[in-house]
Amino acid sequence: MHPILFHIGPVTIYSYGVALAVGFLLSVYFASQKAEETLGIDPAIIYSFAITVIILGLVGARIFYVFNDWGYFRQHPAEIVMFHRGGLVYYGALIFGSIGGVLYLKNQKLSVLDVADVISPYIALGHGIGRVGCFLNGCCYGSSALFDRFLLVFGHGTHMPIQAVATVANLGIFLFLLSMYSRRRFQGQILALYFLIYAAVRFGLEMFRGDPVLMWGSLRFSQGISIVLFIVGAVMYVNLSKKNKSPKIKP
Repeated sequence: MHPILFHIGPVTIYSYGVALAVGFLLSVYFASQKAEETLGIDPAIIYSFAITVIILGLVGARIFYVFNDWGYFRQHPAEIVMFHRGGLVYYGALIFGSIGGVLYLKNQKLSVLDVADVISPYIALGHGIGRVGCFLNGCCYGSSALFDRFLLVFGHGTHMPIQAVATVANLGIFLFLLSMYSRRRFQGQILALYFLIYAAVRFGLEMFRGDPVLMWGSLRFSQGISIVLFIVGAVMYVNLSKKNKSPKIKP
């Protein structure tokens, strides 16, 4: 049976940047409103927090991308800092951004776990919108060998639209975590759930990715990180639930 082909016209890296910007701005806005509503935190603090996170997140995302394709960048070192050409890895942004976010919240003497619970759903929202940029840019594509019934024709080949699947998955995570927030039983529960669910989803999606990537044995680079993140989420959930601290949240 011949695959159904969907042709995507020529796009530029700017569509990728626009999607990232829209996802970031929307998620920060809604997170700031939620933080003010439930924790009484001034939205300006969340905006400053977000700027810190995005700066370090972009650096981390680029570092991971360069590491992931070091064979190429070793031969073209000048391109390492060329952010405008694309090339970001979400896990790098999550790790580096989290470090910056924790340091900022500690400096502001705010509860890291309470704020993390507020923003976790909106991380998924922003990520989901950002994947639309990957879809339009044609990066992070799927493998035509694994699932060849519905394919997209980009300028560089024909691939499964795994980016669109990732968008739907992240939006689903956003809705689930948002519904769980009002029912959380302990501080850090929503963050731990995000780690657990996203890690599992990302591990599965990576099985359908077709873009070249650094391998750890039979695992793709992001699958290895997903395993670590899942373990971290599980340990967090168990340990934090035992502490059973009453979350600071308005009814």
